[in-house]
Amino acid sequence: MSFSGPRVGNVRFRERLERLGVKVLRVVNVHDVVPKAPGVLFNEHSPAPVMKVAEGLPWSYSHVGVELALDHKRSPFLNPGAGAACAHNLEALLHLLDGYHGKGERFVLASGRDPALVNKDVIS
Repeated sequence: MSFSGPRVGNVRFRERLERLGVKVLRVVNVHDVVPKAPGVLFNEHSPAPVMKVAEGLPWSYSHVGVELALDHKRSPFLNPGAGAACAHNLEALLHLLDGYHGKGERFVLASGRDPALVNKDVIS
């Protein structure tokens, strides 16, 4: 499991992990820029023919595993206008995981984690 991590390998790296059966869950905030880097130009969302040409290039990166995309604007406890400090904050991600009950479902805290844990370091 990874939280808001950047891309760390190329397509061959991803394929190797898949062949080995390594399971990865990537938890990200949709507003965080870190998981979008590196590989802004060449990444797993590029068309297959483009990636085939670019896969050996040093700036070609690909995520591994399955992504769980969360949005801090869905939490009533977080400032929807909060910037990068909230988008790349581990406590905020743990808070979002606690309140996530499925795509399209209402945000409801389940574990009793104190929202103050999130807001103590998040400056808006």
